[in-house]
Amino acid sequence: MDTNVEKAKKPRRCPKCGSTQVAKIIYGKKPPKKQKGELTVYGGPTIPVNAPNYKCLKCNSTYKHIN
Repeated sequence: MDTNVEKAKKPRRCPKCGSTQVAKIIYGKKPPKKQKGELTVYGGPTIPVNAPNYKCLKCNSTYKHIN
């Protein structure tokens, strides 16, 4: 197991507009149930190549990862 692999962390703000309304995009067969305190959006039943991980709910920008 490679311990040097970094997982993307949810950004606090959108790098494009600065909004704090950044949601994690969830993929799968069924839309997930809303989780208390977590913003999520349904990305569809399949995971596209280079699928984004996050979406700004204000400007609709999507991001694979944010450094």
